[in-house]
Amino acid sequence: MQRKWKMTGLAMVCAIALAAGNACAGPVGKAQARQMGRIHQGVKSGQLTPGETRALAHQQRVIRQTKRAFLCDGRLDHRERAILHHMQQRASANIAWKKHNGRHR
Repeated sequence: MQRKWKMTGLAMVCAIALAAGNACAGPVGKAQARQMGRIHQGVKSGQLTPGETRALAHQQRVIRQTKRAFLCDGRLDHRERAILHHMQQRASANIAWKKHNGRHR
């Protein structure tokens, strides 16, 4: 009986943690996916050189690591969300600039 309660409690904790993580990570995760798609499209079309691709991928990796560090307490507060949004905006501008700077593979 005690084992059943432990398993039920563990299942509830996991469900709450997953729901909280998904609720907090919404727009930031979608922006990250869109930007990675833009980078892949730039590579396929030849608009990005290997060096530019490496730099943009590194910038995306830093954003992911920052988000993971912010989420270690289980949620994103308003300040953390603003920081991630600013990082995403800068990354978006860098992608646009590097795709249209006239350098080709």
